[in-house]
Amino acid sequence: MDAFMVDVTHIPGVKVGDEVVVMGKQGKDEISAHDLGEWTGTFAYEIMTRMGKRLPVVYKQKQK
Repeated sequence: MDAFMVDVTHIPGVKVGDEVVVMGKQGKDEISAHDLGEWTGTFAYEIMTRMGKRLPVVYKQKQK
């Protein structure tokens, strides 16, 4: 099963339909696989290899 839950109840003003970035960049903020590994007591490699094949991967090229 490809499912997980993120508790955002501590964030003021959050509502159904709001965008949630679990890993990646949003504005000047970034959450890396290393961050997730540290927060969950594991390694970035394990975070990356546990993502299912059905998870869409989007590659973006930096603007020059």
